[in-house]
Amino acid sequence: MPVNIKGKQYHTVAERIILLSDFIQKQEKQYSIQTELISWENNVVIMKATLTIVEQHKFSDRITKYGEIISTYTGHAYEKEDVTQINKTSALENCETSAIGRALSAAGFGGGNEYASANEVENAIHQQQFNPMTKDQAETIIKLSEHEAIEGETLEKFEVWIRSKGLHSFEDGEKAIKRFEKIIDEYNGLEKW
Repeated sequence: MPVNIKGKQYHTVAERIILLSDFIQKQEKQYSIQTELISWENNVVIMKATLTIVEQHKFSDRITKYGEIISTYTGHAYEKEDVTQINKTSALENCETSAIGRALSAAGFGGGNEYASANEVENAIHQQQFNPMTKDQAETIIKLSEHEAIEGETLEKFEVWIRSKGLHSFEDGEKAIKRFEKIIDEYNGLEKW
C-alpha cells in the first residue's frame, strides 16, 4: 500500500517488486536483479543495482543469438552509517534496498510518477530535520578532550566518536561538551581535597 508523504503517493520497494512480478508473469518474461557493493569507506555505503528483463522475440535490433531481447536498468544509492536509526544497524541493507528501488523506477515500476521510494523520501525528510554539530562545538569538544582528566576508556571512546565527524547532531555535541565538563569539574573538585 503506498505511503502518503506530503500529499504524494510513494511506493515501497517491496510494492515495486510486486508490480514487476505481476508484469513479468503477464508478459511471460523473466527478470533478475543483481546488486553490487561499489564502496564502503569512511562510514559511507554506495550500492548499484541492475534490473535485467529478458523476453523471447523473433524481430528486434536488441536480439541476442538466443532470440532474446534484453533490457537493463540501473539504480545507485548512497547511505551514511549512524545518520538514521536504521543505518546504525543496517546501512548496507538499506542502501541495497534503495538501489533496487531506483533500478525498478528506471524501468517504470515506481507505481506512479514518483521516482523515489517511500523509504528514500522519509530518509530525506529526516536528513532535512537533522541539525548538525557546529564547528564551535567540535572545537570545544576537542579542546576539552585534551584536559588531563580525560583519559583511558573515556578518551578511547571519544576518539572513536570523533572519527565519525559530520554524523553528529547539535544535541550530540551539547551532550559531549556537558559530559567532558562534568568529568573535568569532578577531577578539579577531587584535586582540591
